[in-house]
Amino acid sequence: MDEYQKAIDFYIESLRFEEVDPITYFYIGECYESLYDTKNAMLYFNKAIESDELIADAWAGIGRLMVKQDQVKTAINYYEKALDIQPDGIDFLFELAEIYLKMSYWEKAEALYSKIVELDSSVVDAWINLSESVLPNEGTEGAIDVIERALENNKDQAALWYRLAGYLYRSGKVQQAYFFIETAMKLDVEKIEFLLEYLPELNNEPRFIELLTLYKSTGD
Repeated sequence: MDEYQKAIDFYIESLRFEEVDPITYFYIGECYESLYDTKNAMLYFNKAIESDELIADAWAGIGRLMVKQDQVKTAINYYEKALDIQPDGIDFLFELAEIYLKMSYWEKAEALYSKIVELDSSVVDAWINLSESVLPNEGTEGAIDVIERALENNKDQAALWYRLAGYLYRSGKVQQAYFFIETAMKLDVEKIEFLLEYLPELNNEPRFIELLTLYKSTGD
């Protein structure tokens, strides 16, 4: 934490020798946010906006603070402002989509995650969350379709194979699921949480435990 306070001291000192700089205000706010000092983070994000209302990062910064204070509807307004300024800001899109996903606003979440993967098809978490956002309306088949599209350009990403296996297992395609579980384990057994967070019951399945033990021992 000392590095954040040192950065704050440096930025504040620099303001004595230069013109008002909204980016510097934003950086100070970001440091305070990292120190969990919400009051000062809010103060400096607002200073940044007062100096330049087109600084999208500051609007999103206040959005994050609002989420932490459980003022979700207010947070959405700030994220929307950030996206008005920077429509292709992947971080802003992701954070707002995450809010919608947690609120069960499936269509809104789907729209934002879809935009993210159009902008950058390598964002694995966006693909996984996109699959979760289509699940309530399209079922596991819709979710499987999303993950299969994700794998077209990300075949080396174990997390996607694990999630594909999870959806197949839920669909009753157990043999096929185990094939992809093993595919994923060969890539990265340590990313097994991408499967277990969706299928925690596998922790009690002897076949799975045996397979996991095998690949963990091989990795060691």
